[in-house]
Amino acid sequence: MYHNFMILTKEEQEFIYRHGFSSIPFLKIMIFTQEEQELIIDLEKINKMTHYEMAFCIRYASVGHKYLDINKPFYKWFKKRFCGFGGMTSKISQQVGWWN
Repeated sequence: MYHNFMILTKEEQEFIYRHGFSSIPFLKIMIFTQEEQELIIDLEKINKMTHYEMAFCIRYASVGHKYLDINKPFYKWFKKRFCGFGGMTSKISQQVGWWN
């Protein structure tokens, strides 16, 4: 199932409701808070990351990076996707390397 959505600014949301567009049956509008919008954007970024990019993030991200913080909602999603690639294999570990 595919979900199509747009992230609307507060002004765009008000315009849609003021002009009655939300009553059009085929137009489904989802309104997100700023926090929800940021969550969606970050989840899209995680979904676009390659195995290498994820491994690089794990190895070199600063302490408390939002994708790797167990207390943040991104952690489980990031971990599931990274493990789906096979995790930190010896091959990807060598590709990422170490800072000198």
